[in-house]
Amino acid sequence: MYVGVALLADQATQRLVARLRRDLRAHGAAVPHLPLPAHISLKQPFVCDELAPVEAWCERLVASLPPVSIALDCLYYGEYAGQGIVGLQVVETPFLRALHNRINAELAAVVADPSAPFDGDAYRFHMTVAMGPLDADRLYRRYCDALAHPRLDHTMVARRLGLAVCQRAHPTPQDWRLHRQMPLTDPPQR
Repeated sequence: MYVGVALLADQATQRLVARLRRDLRAHGAAVPHLPLPAHISLKQPFVCDELAPVEAWCERLVASLPPVSIALDCLYYGEYAGQGIVGLQVVETPFLRALHNRINAELAAVVADPSAPFDGDAYRFHMTVAMGPLDADRLYRRYCDALAHPRLDHTMVARRLGLAVCQRAHPTPQDWRLHRQMPLTDPPQR
């Protein structure tokens, strides 16, 4: 199976993503259903043979993390593996980068091979709004290009960490399910 780790968007951000998806549809773009709630991946999918150790590790992780304020600064278009993508760009902070690196380091003691595409410094934090097969007329790109102001001034507070799971050997975005949600808690004062 594959497992991913993400910060789940707050309700205001969930509504923003839903509005953008509706707007894409209104402009004629096919917007396939994405079963996961809006989120910011901290760890892209990695192979996992046994979920229980990952869940135990995740419980320890969330016990050490406070809620996180995250700025989303613009809507963007991208392409990957034959898919067009509309996403929200996350303003990277030292905290987010350190958390990504911490997760990669800690998972090495939990699973045989926690590697995933885009690990490390090359990884760019983002929130996917829509992802679908490339069309001949690239409707996602046209939507983003037509926006007069793709910049956003949106800040969310992530209060939950999500553990996403896919049982398929070759996952598509529609194959994922949210296995667990765990609240982030302020670490105890020393």
